[in-house]
Amino acid sequence: MRPSPEGTTLGATSPPAAEGRSFSDAAARRPLLGDALRQAAFLDAPLSLRRRVLVWIVATGIFVLSLVCWYQRSGDVRDVLESAVPTMALIQSKPQCAYPPNVWSAVPPLYPVLASGVMAATGVGAADARATRFAPGSCRVPGSGPTQVPVLPLVVIGAFAWPVLMFGCISLLGALDKSRTRWEALALGLLACLPPLASALVRYLHPEDIYAMAMILAALGAAVRSRWLVAGLLIGIACCFKQFSLLPAVPLLVAAPRRGRLRYAIGASAAAAAILVPLAACMGSRMLAVMRGVDATPTFVGSALVGRLGLHALAVTMVARVLPLAVAGAVALWARSRLGDAVASPGPLVALVAVSLVLRLVFEVSLFGYYFLATVVMLIVLDVALGRIRLETICWVVASGALYPTRFDPLVLVQEAQPVLVQALVVIPALALAAMQLVRLCAASSTRPAMNRRLIEAVPSS
Repeated sequence: MRPSPEGTTLGATSPPAAEGRSFSDAAARRPLLGDALRQAAFLDAPLSLRRRVLVWIVATGIFVLSLVCWYQRSGDVRDVLESAVPTMALIQSKPQCAYPPNVWSAVPPLYPVLASGVMAATGVGAADARATRFAPGSCRVPGSGPTQVPVLPLVVIGAFAWPVLMFGCISLLGALDKSRTRWEALALGLLACLPPLASALVRYLHPEDIYAMAMILAALGAAVRSRWLVAGLLIGIACCFKQFSLLPAVPLLVAAPRRGRLRYAIGASAAAAAILVPLAACMGSRMLAVMRGVDATPTFVGSALVGRLGLHALAVTMVARVLPLAVAGAVALWARSRLGDAVASPGPLVALVAVSLVLRLVFEVSLFGYYFLATVVMLIVLDVALGRIRLETICWVVASGALYPTRFDPLVLVQEAQPVLVQALVVIPALALAAMQLVRLCAASSTRPAMNRRLIEAVPSS
């Protein structure tokens, strides 16, 4: 640790204390979950390695217990075929059949490749996967249906995403100087019991969303440390898991310093090309269509606001996919215009990524429970970066989990009857929770020039 010229203690890879105070002071009058100073004093206490390992084990136990509680014995898990068919094709050494014409899929290829590797190594579900036959030539799956796919083994394989998410979270907490403390225990405990996390496995089988979020957290941690090449590599991998990873990729590109921006772009492009080019050669044009989001952007009437606008073809793609990227970039440019190079400091970076991920909920054609995974994770991480858990965040997580639950509850009837109204009631507070912190930090920097200078000095130039 080294003292700053103003007498503030700064860490080589941690956010400066001056920023931490300003970021917290900006929200000092907000309702909080307990007294802020007492909360920080308690959670800043260090954890020994033994206790950290115990935290990891307990958090994993909570996660597994959550899956067991939410999983339905009937095996009624939706969207199974989207990742199951590519996985079965790969386990049978038929990559050209990974995306057959009669099976709808919006799952990019990296997760099926990973799942088939886990299946081959562990033998979980391998026998059932090899029993499925693809029609010669067309690769069609005769009479394919969810009842013919081994659901539970796929859920078990998907659960391997949890240790990767823990790694991503711990990596970011380390960059924020909050790993090896009780903040780590609190963050992992909250993540383990999130309803959208379970929903991505036991209601809709989309473990790729969890992997993508893990890579985003790790990329954000690398960016906070100013390791922009590594951040780009991780974002490129995240995009190969799920396309919504482009949303945080844009503000990170804008926030990167001049020399770091090129490294970031090279890393992201290289990672994506190294993964997708050989897979495209093996899997064919259907895989490229999946990566473009053709199936993920339906033209039928959706349940969300954008889905009710009556848009079709190119128009719905522009509004649902391109517009959120443009808005995320515009917000990042605005933050850079207010903060300058200090936009690459930890507080603004975390807030920018949180805002960008909420934009997915704003512009989606339809909303499902697992779509909230990225938002709830980032709001919790944002609170940890703030150094306090906001009561509003906890209330929002509970409300969104009740309206878009892992299993049926009476509020689902309200959501189905008034989907656009419910979307507004849930998404607008989430956007406010993420954006208000960025706005306050920008406002504080304009009224406290000395604080902004300290932030700029604390950002490494590499």
